[in-house]
Order: sequence, then C-alpha cells, then structure tokens
Amino acid sequence: MKKLSFVLMIIAVFFQMKTDVYASQNYYSTTYLLVERESGAILEQLNADQPFHPASMTKIMTTYVALEMMDESQLQDTYTMTHEIFNDLVRMDASVAGFDAGETVRIIDILYGIMLPSGADATRAIADYISGSEAAFVHLMNKKAHELGLKDTHFENTSGLDHPNHLTTAHDLRIMLEAALKNSTFQKIFAASEYHSAPTNYKESGYTWVDKNLEFANRVDPQNPLTGAKSGYTELAGSALASTASIQGKSYMVISAGAPYGPFDFYNVQDALKFYAHVPEASTSTSKTTPTNVRSESIVVKAPDKPALFSSNLLFLIGALTTVVGFLMYLIRKVFKDS
Repeated sequence: MKKLSFVLMIIAVFFQMKTDVYASQNYYSTTYLLVERESGAILEQLNADQPFHPASMTKIMTTYVALEMMDESQLQDTYTMTHEIFNDLVRMDASVAGFDAGETVRIIDILYGIMLPSGADATRAIADYISGSEAAFVHLMNKKAHELGLKDTHFENTSGLDHPNHLTTAHDLRIMLEAALKNSTFQKIFAASEYHSAPTNYKESGYTWVDKNLEFANRVDPQNPLTGAKSGYTELAGSALASTASIQGKSYMVISAGAPYGPFDFYNVQDALKFYAHVPEASTSTSKTTPTNVRSESIVVKAPDKPALFSSNLLFLIGALTTVVGFLMYLIRKVFKDS
C-alpha cells in the first residue's frame, strides 16, 4: 500500500510539473497583462510590475501628449520638416514614416505617421512643433506620467529608442493607454488599420500607411477581436504590443513585451490573439498571477497565411515530457516488481 501511495505521489508531482511547464511555454512574451477594461479586473499577468523598455509603445504617450497640448483646429496646421529631425535616425536604426527635410506635412498626418508606420521622424517633428525641441517635449511626457500616477515610468526620448532610464511597466502602460483612449482623435488613430495622408509638396499622392499588426491578425483570423494596436521592438524590449479587443460585448486590453522578433512571425500579435481567445475561461476564474520570471518597422511585410504557432520551445517541451513519462513508467514497473 505504501508503494502504491509512492507511485501516486510521483504521478501527482508529474502532472503538477507538466502544468507549470506548459504555463511557462504558453506565451512567447516574458511580460504581459490581460485586463477587462470596464471593471479593471486582471485576468492574467506575468511580471506586470517589473520595469521594461517599452520601445515604440512609447509613441502612445507621444501622441497622447501632443493631442492634449493642441486644439482640434491645429490638426489641420502644417509643419515643415527640418534637417535636425533626421540626425542619427539611420545610425540608430530607427523606424521612420518616410518624410524628408523640407517637406511640409499636416499635423494630423504627422500623428498618424507616429502610430501606423511608427516614425521616429514624425515623433521628432511633433515635438519640435509643440515644444521647440525633443528634450522639451520629453519633459511634458514625464510630467504627464507623473499626473497619471505612473511611478515606474520614465521617458528619455519620443520614439522609444533604447536608453537605460527609458522604462515603464505593463501596469503603467495600461493606465497610459486608457487615458489616451479617452481622447477621441487618439482613439481613431489607434484603431486605424490603414491611413492615406494628404498630398505634400514632395509627394503629390500623399502617404499610405498600413498597421502591420492588424493586417497580420486579419490574415490569421478575419474574425479576430482586435480593435486597435501599437507594437514596438528593440533589442532590450523584445517584440512588444499594446492592444485592445472587443469580445462578447466587453472590451479588453493586453500589454505584452519580451517576445522574440521575426519579420514574418509577429509573435507579439500571436500572443495577443491567444490571450483574447482565453478570455471566456479566464473571466470565469479569479485574477491569475504567474510566478515571476523575468522594431516597430516602417515597412509593411507580407505575413504568411498561417502564423508560426509552434516553436523550438514546444518541441523541447514534448521531448522533455516524453522522457519524464518513460522514467515514471520505469519507476512504476520497478515498484510493482519489488512488491
């Protein structure tokens, strides 16, 4: 009887280990937060209070602060790009909207150029238009962060380029995005899957930008629930995404970071779709906390028809579980043979 109890204990430990390992392998991201927006209920989270580099998700705050500093009538104003805006952008491998020095662009088009193609040229342009310099505008961003009570957020630039002190958390980004979404113009920009700008003095046809995250999600699942997204990628941030979705009449938000980057894999979007697919089951349980572990591009890439849903991590998991099962079978046979 004691030997049988020993076997049952081993089996129980095995299944607990299997569950924990599966949970750690379930998402690509190393930081995430899934929230039901109306109630504020946290449905899933991992490292949500740990500071990380937000990459181009920074541009959520850039756009929000810009809109808060302007009257609606100013959206039709124009701004002429200066040479200084483009200093070091190529060297720093920053994503750009595609503007050129001397080009005159509407303010509303610059804002879309910040969010859809994730243009660092556009963030510097709006900063110069409003504050006269990027440094002065960053001061406004940090002031807004303080007003919102974001204790773990600090900005060093308008675009999200890596800097040791350019940090936020998933919880702070959630508060930031919720505040921004109260602005109707920001809401329209955040939800846009495609945008056509007005003609400029350099480009008679204007610019056409596509949100590559929503494009990928629509290819994978035309019925996907995403209602808006802003991605980011740097070496320190990994592949990150802030998104919203509408499911069964309720609105949800996911903030994630730390996923691997692949130009055709969109691991950040894959994670978001997984989170939203789990919403019905997550909503029936209490808030779950997983133990702590600890570029956005201007070019629209053609996504594959199906996402890469299986990784080398999953193959490793299958191999490891097979080995454990074999070992358990050996123990069981040995226990009953000796009895």
